[in-house]
This record gives sequence, structure tokens and C-alpha cells, in this order.
Amino acid sequence: RLATQIFKVPISLISLVDSDEVYFKAYIGMAGVQTSPRGVSLCSLAILDAEVTVFENAEIEPCLLTNPNVVGSLGLKFYAGAPLTTPDGFRIGTLCIIDKNPRTFTKNEETILSGLAQIAMDKIELRLTCIDQIDGFHKLNNELAAANEEMAATNEELVATFEELSKSREETDAVNKEIRAQQERLYEMFKYAPIGLGFFSKNDFAIEYANDAMCQLWNKGSLETIAGASVFDLVPELEANGLNRLFDQVMKSKIPFKSEEAPILYNKDGEVKTAYFDFHFSPVYNSINEVTGMVALVNEVTERVEAKKHLKLKNSEFDVLINQFEFLTNAIPQQVWTAEPNGYLDYVNNQIQNYFGKQPDELIGENWQFVVHPEDLPGAGKAWGYSLTTGMPYHAEFRLLRRDGQYKWHLARAEPFVKNGEIIKWFGTNTDIEEQRQIAERKDEFISVASHELKTPLTSINASIQLLLRLYKTDKESKLIPIFFEKANSNLKKLVNLVDDLMNVSKLQQGKLPLKKETFKLANLIEEVCADFEQNGTHTINVKLIDKVEVVADYQRITQVLINMISNGIKYAPNSKVINVELKTVNDYAMVSVKDFGIGIAAENLPMLFGRYYRVDDSGIEFSGLGIGLHICAEMIDRHEGQIGVESELGQGSTFWFKLPLVGEI
Repeated sequence: RLATQIFKVPISLISLVDSDEVYFKAYIGMAGVQTSPRGVSLCSLAILDAEVTVFENAEIEPCLLTNPNVVGSLGLKFYAGAPLTTPDGFRIGTLCIIDKNPRTFTKNEETILSGLAQIAMDKIELRLTCIDQIDGFHKLNNELAAANEEMAATNEELVATFEELSKSREETDAVNKEIRAQQERLYEMFKYAPIGLGFFSKNDFAIEYANDAMCQLWNKGSLETIAGASVFDLVPELEANGLNRLFDQVMKSKIPFKSEEAPILYNKDGEVKTAYFDFHFSPVYNSINEVTGMVALVNEVTERVEAKKHLKLKNSEFDVLINQFEFLTNAIPQQVWTAEPNGYLDYVNNQIQNYFGKQPDELIGENWQFVVHPEDLPGAGKAWGYSLTTGMPYHAEFRLLRRDGQYKWHLARAEPFVKNGEIIKWFGTNTDIEEQRQIAERKDEFISVASHELKTPLTSINASIQLLLRLYKTDKESKLIPIFFEKANSNLKKLVNLVDDLMNVSKLQQGKLPLKKETFKLANLIEEVCADFEQNGTHTINVKLIDKVEVVADYQRITQVLINMISNGIKYAPNSKVINVELKTVNDYAMVSVKDFGIGIAAENLPMLFGRYYRVDDSGIEFSGLGIGLHICAEMIDRHEGQIGVESELGQGSTFWFKLPLVGEI
């Protein structure tokens, strides 16, 4: 479980390998599988090497191309296994981690996995040693009891028959020799065991036996110098740490006591410090099941505990950094994401979750591909693959599916975080560029329209001049000459107006459009403009005015604004011949409105109507114009500290209006 959490993998296990089978003694994510044939298990390969065996991508390993664990239902793609090595150098199994996705595995991660394998091996050794020793004690007691029975039988035989004395004596000697040999073997096992082993008497816990490891822990001399002394007199720290009460509890209850990683204040080298031990205390019985003493198994695990603490501290520090990073990325409006070196997304901030309306687990990994427009996905994937292969920064533009079902253009950028020449993480952002793309498209459309609009009057002027030249040469008194002059003059005015609009846009952008403000009656300006339109005789201009409304403004620029609004009303109302113009006051403003009864404008287009280069056509009818007139009007009214707007409904006509600050009284 610790390996699963540290390396963030779905599967981890401890295996033991024999000649034919691999046994899974502890596992996470294996769904009850307990054995595997040695021929197909990757653990059988891992124990061949003293170092950690790593397959970062099993699909490309020649030796694994047909392995059923790789090509079968398990779908193994990544494997890392550290051998379980006994103290005498035998590799008996592995601690391994498995992932169903390829991944890289650093040297630091190999060290951590190897350390976990050593911890697992220590626990196995401790458990085996305890079991073997306790079994040995019982076996020895049984053998001693059997020997006693045999000696009793021998004595009976000696009493029964003197003639068999020699034979019985030989048999007794043989048995005694075997017992001594077994005792010597048992003594050797105890003496050189890697963990502390001690036997204590029942009453005062006098030391009956202590092996070398236990003597080294106490640091009070060899067994010859300490035998017979009470262990609590020899090592006072034990009583101070409450072990005397544990000894009494085991003796009285006859129930063994076991503790792991118990902290003990311990004076070993003249310095009192906390050390950590695994304890196992058990009563010792004689042949009639009476408690005669106690045996203690002690193993110092201070280094292991300190390693765990250090790992926990590092994990805590890492969690703090993660929390700070998430707080920062969630506090900014930018979409932020991170990815593993293999390109799998492992974090998305709140902005990304809110934009797509999805939970993090629906976006991490390779799930980001499901929100990219199908037409853009191949290019985005190719660019991402190139960056992952070369380590170059990632840059791509593609459409992403917003939570409302609309695709919007985004610019994706990512930079690799490199440490010691190795990519550790990718940090990326997504920027919404939908508006910039639309502006660019409208600008391109504007250039095309402007070219067409400029070319049309120029072509007409050119044709008129050529016809005038021909008429002048053939008939200087022709009645067509004034007509062509008027037509050329009309097209020239259109050309001048188009150029003026372009110049005004340029000046507005640069802030160089001058205003010649003066005080005048707004009604006079409206009457003058409407009179000019009525002279054309194409439309009726209904005017409703308030006479004494005065403003301080540029007369020519406000005239230009009103002309543009009335011209648009005439242009976009081809089936109506009436335009209503009204002047009224609203709070501290003079408000001029122009209402037509034409095609109207859809509600979704109204917010963009005064944007530069924006042209809207909801009717299917082709209208001329550059799409900058209303933008110029909006900029001019803004320069006068006024307001401008529109009210419209598709098919019901439009009302354009502007407001200017009032001066004087009504």
C-alpha cells in the first residue's frame, strides 16, 4: 500500500519466486490473484539482477512482446521490481509496482523502491527468525522430554537386566551426543542471530542467556560478565521506559506481547537518546507446562523509523508546495494545467473545470483530447508529440468545446520544467483568443470590402471620363456631357467619403482627430441634415424637435454622426420610405434618435454593432459599406463624453440614438 501511494500506481505486490511458480504474498490491485507461472511473470526476471529492474514501456521491450501480462487483459505497460535479498545474498522474490500506462522511472525512485524492498525483507526475516526460533524452542523441549523418557526406559532396562548394560550405555552415549550436538547447533543459531535474543528467569528476570546481538544492544559486556544479573539492574533505562511492567504482564497472563517501532529512551554510547525497537516477549514453559522464565526478541529499527519520518516530512513539504501552487493557479483568471513527462495531464485548475463543466478526473490523462475540435485534434496532437519528443516549448491554436456546447478558439502554450537535464513536469496555459480571431477575420473582410468599395466609384469615374472624352471629340454640345459630369462627380463624392472614413478611423486610433467645439442649437443641425435628405425625394423624414436644446460640440462631427445614422436607416429599410428623427432631453442629456422600419438586427449582434470592421447582414441582401461608420460614430460621441446605442428587433426595424451633455435651459 505504501508503494502504491508513493509511486501513484494502480498495482503493487510482494512476490516470492520458486522454480515453477511465483506467489503473491501481499498485493494491491490484483483482484485476488495469488500465483502465476514463473515463465510469464516479470518478477522471475527481476530476481536475476541485484538492482532494480525497470521496464518503462513493456510494449517496446523485445523480451516482452508476446508476454500475456503485456498483450493480455492485464494490459501491463510499466513494471519496476526491486529484489528481496536475504542477508546471505539470496534473491527470493520482489517488491514491484505495475502501471497500465508507460511512464519514466528516475534513479531517485529506484532508490526509494529498493529501500521499501529492504524494509519488506527485514520484516520477512524477523518473522521467519521468530517463528524458527520459537519452533526450535518447542522442538528442543520435545527432544529433551523424549530423551528423558528414553533415559528412563534405559534405566529400567539396566535394572531389569545387567547383561544389557553395555549396550544400553552405548545407546545412552549416542543419544547424549546427539543432544549435545543439537544444543551446540541451537547455541550457534542463538549466538549469531541478527536480532537480540535473551532468556530471563521467572522471579527477578536474571539473565540466563543473551546472544551477541542483545549484548551489543545493552553495551554492558559479554554474556560471561553479565549472566545472572537482573536485566533491569544492568540496563536501568528499561525500567524507566516501563518494560518491567510488560515483563510482569507476560509472566502473569502467559500471553505473548508484541510491539513494533516502540520508542525507548536509550543510553548506548554515553548519550541518552530515543531509539526505536521491535519487541516480542513470550513466556517459556517446562515439560509440565509451567512458566519458568521468559524469552525476548529485540530488533533495533531506529534507521527505518527515521527514514519513514524523513519521507513523511518530505511528503508534507511537497503537499504544502502543491497547495500553494493550486491556490495560485486558482486565483488567476488563466486556464492552467500541468502534465507528466509522458504528456499525461495530471492537474487542471478551477478555471479549466468551470470552462468545460467537468471534474478533474474527466480531463486528466489523455481526456483533454475529447474537448478539442475533431478538425484541430491531429495538428494539436502532432505539435504536443513533437514537444514531448524534443523538449521544445509547446505552442498550438485549436478550438475547445465550452460547457454550453460551443467551440471557441484558444492558444495553448507549455514549457518543460527541467532538472539535471531531465524533464520533470510540463506547465501549460490555455488562452481564449476567440475575440482576436474574430477581429482578424473582420479586418480581412474589411480589407476585401474596402477594396471593392473603392474600386466601384473609381471604375465608374473612369468610364464616365472615357465617355466624356469621346463625346467631346465628336459632339461638344451633346446633352449627355452634363449627365456624365454629374455621374462622375457623384462617384467622386462617394470616393471622397470612403477615404474620409478611412482617414477618420486612422486618426481615431492615433488620437489625432481634432474637435472644434462650439455652442449651438441641436435642432438647427437636425433640420439642416434632414432637409438635405428630403431634397433627394426618396424618403420622408418625420422630425420631432425641441427648439431650445443647446450643446457644446463639434458641429461637423455631430452632423457626420447624424448623416450616418439616417443613411443606414435608408439603406437597411429598402421596403419603407419613412424615417423618424426625434430630439428630446433625458436628465442632463440631449437625446437624438433615428428610427427606421427596415429589416432590424438580431439580439445577439447588438453588442458588437459599434465594433471596428463589424458588418451584420441578417437579411441575405447584399449592402455596400466598409463596416466602420458606426465605429467612427461611437468614437466621436465618446470624445464628446456622450453615449450611443441601438434598440432593434429582427424584422421590426431599428432605433439608433446618441446623447450629448446639455448646456443652457429649455
